[in-house]
Amino acid sequence: MRLLAALLGVLGLVTGCAGVPSWSAPQAIGTVARPAPSNLPKPTPGMDPDMLLREFLKATADPANRHLAARQFLTKSASDAWDDAGSALLIDHVVFIETRSAERVSVAMRADILGSLSDMGVFETAEGELPDPGPIDLVKTPGGWRINRLPNGVFLDWRQFQATYKRHTLYFADPTGQTMVPDPRYLAVSDPDQLATELVSKLIAGPRP
Repeated sequence: MRLLAALLGVLGLVTGCAGVPSWSAPQAIGTVARPAPSNLPKPTPGMDPDMLLREFLKATADPANRHLAARQFLTKSASDAWDDAGSALLIDHVVFIETRSAERVSVAMRADILGSLSDMGVFETAEGELPDPGPIDLVKTPGGWRINRLPNGVFLDWRQFQATYKRHTLYFADPTGQTMVPDPRYLAVSDPDQLATELVSKLIAGPRP
């Protein structure tokens, strides 16, 4: 208990907040149960396949409950098969190339990579074209189009990150113990209590590798 109180005190002293800057970036793949941010989209019966996929990429901005917000865009079988663990790729300028039939659509995705984001909220800059992740299949259901097959991993829409994520700077001592080194982390948590819990867990885990 005394350790937790000390950590909370340190947290209050060493964490600063800022909006996501235009080109230094964003979170993490979480299992914490909490409400989704209010600005995330949901699937509707009238969405065509292209719009559904673009809204799905926005919904992946919330990692809570194993990306429950994004899983609403999937069929049950696709949700059961989708592995969302590990670091995520932050992408922009997304293009979908479709092959259609009346009840099914197969899509190839092209995009630019802006970086990767670890499950501890650490962003690493990257650039280049997204390697072909494999086909994405959609099927028509009573509730509208849904994704029925997708590649494992998480692809995050850059603009949605700008709208959803905040930077929180932790500080850790350098190897000499004489200097505090800033360690920015990016989170999509707005509730103060949940944010404190997330940041304390990251302080306990230590600095980035």
